[in-house]
Amino acid sequence: MSGCLSLLGFAASGAANEASAIVRLNNTILGELGSAWDRPGMLVLHGRVPLKCAAEIDAIVSRRYLGDAVTALRSTYGEARRIVLDDPRVALFPGLWDAALRAEAFAPLRVLLARNPLEVTDVLHQRHQMGRPRAVQLWLRYTLSALSSDAARPEYVIGLDALQRRKAEALSDLAAALNVAQSVFAAAAPDIERIIRDNLPEPPLPPDVLDRKPLVSALVKDTYLLCREWQSREPATRREAAAGLAARFEEYCLIAGALATVGAAALAPAGVALDAAPAAPAVRSGANGRRPVIIHYHLFKNAGTSVDAILKRNFGQGWASQEYPQRSAPVMIAEAGTYLLQHPQVMALSSHTLMLPLPEVPGVDIFPIIFVRHPLDRLKSAYVFERDQRAETAGARLAKETDFAGYLRARLANPADRACRNFHTARLAMAEPADGSTEFERALRAFEHLPFVGSVEAFDASVEMLQRLVTPLFPGFRAFAAFENVSRPQKSLEARIAEIREELGGALFQTLVAHNADDLMLYRRAVARYRDDPSLARREMPHEAPTETLTQMPQRAAAAP
Repeated sequence: MSGCLSLLGFAASGAANEASAIVRLNNTILGELGSAWDRPGMLVLHGRVPLKCAAEIDAIVSRRYLGDAVTALRSTYGEARRIVLDDPRVALFPGLWDAALRAEAFAPLRVLLARNPLEVTDVLHQRHQMGRPRAVQLWLRYTLSALSSDAARPEYVIGLDALQRRKAEALSDLAAALNVAQSVFAAAAPDIERIIRDNLPEPPLPPDVLDRKPLVSALVKDTYLLCREWQSREPATRREAAAGLAARFEEYCLIAGALATVGAAALAPAGVALDAAPAAPAVRSGANGRRPVIIHYHLFKNAGTSVDAILKRNFGQGWASQEYPQRSAPVMIAEAGTYLLQHPQVMALSSHTLMLPLPEVPGVDIFPIIFVRHPLDRLKSAYVFERDQRAETAGARLAKETDFAGYLRARLANPADRACRNFHTARLAMAEPADGSTEFERALRAFEHLPFVGSVEAFDASVEMLQRLVTPLFPGFRAFAAFENVSRPQKSLEARIAEIREELGGALFQTLVAHNADDLMLYRRAVARYRDDPSLARREMPHEAPTETLTQMPQRAAAAP
């Protein structure tokens, strides 16, 4: 399948090669847990309820190996914007790889290639001399891990028999799901059909062959049936069915003794004990015993995915993400306050849509996180993201229909659209009361008054400061060298802005600069704050050739068959 997707513009990982960085990491994790890729039994923690162990182990593995997983993605795919994460072992650690993809600003689309379990067992028997009962157990473990986990559950299941029986239709459906242009698919279709013809047996086993096998477990038959009917079932129905099948498999493992106990020392070198549930940082109450809560104002294309990864890793189930319909800011803020009161376990909340000022919540102290970024670089990143995403928002449709210049002209023509004109200034100004001062004056006051405003261009220094500020509220909070997890060498910011100027032409570029003059000032102040160079805020910097280097996180697409 990876070969087919590579013809559609996706970079493959070479998962068939045991030297692949992703394969090596997954094998390392399995080894430290006392397991291996070909052991179908269920992993359990000593003294824990077995049926809850999978989620706990996945959460702890995510904490321990997130940096390694991000490094593996980088070394495997480089600068590729569309990738195929095709190692089957990924399904065993869904939380880890979902977090790693999102930390790298991928938008995962999970695809499961469903193959008749009888064919799978034949392949495992022939290639690895694996007994058929063990092989079918292995098929169950991998398949149910993918179907039953929130972090791995596929949006799209394609049957191998469908690829063989109706190649063109099945592949066209898959190409549409992956947002591949029909012209690209049409050009690649003959080669894709050749790959399928050369690599798959003819004819395929009929889908109902399992029903005629009395010695095949009902659990195997029911699991394969769910795979075949996945696209026709409602999401809630298939989620419920997958959870029921996973529970049946776990019950079988308990009865058969197909268990592997993970020792407490498995990850001891990293300071993580696997026989204890993952814990969020301890909470130190503020004045008069008030409850501290972090709110991350996740501004679009401002490294927010990385900040969310930090919060999720620190707080686990104490982190939440909430979006609000387009209403007046006071209504949204009141709803956020009500949510925090109704969910006392929440210690960190992230939102793209929640506006400033901070909610006033009885007994709660809010610590806000907000980042600013060079506005022109942010706009180009936003355009690329909206052009490539599979959403049907107005911005996404516009980006798909026109080039970057047309996208900007259309948005700038709407005075009410702040996405392309002093976006950061507008959001920060909301933190201060409308007292007759200008929007920029209010934004500057907010920049100085808010306890934390970070800089994307100086992300490392920003998260170091964030850790110092948050630790008194949450002892044990760690930023875990965040941009060790997401940064990568890129063109300098100066080079990227020069490319934007060349792409737009002088007149439109200068218009864009004029509409973002306030944001450019905020950007320079933020960089100066974290680079210990006060002169940077006073120095007049040519907008067309800023000198800072930006750690960029391009939004990309990921498919995981």
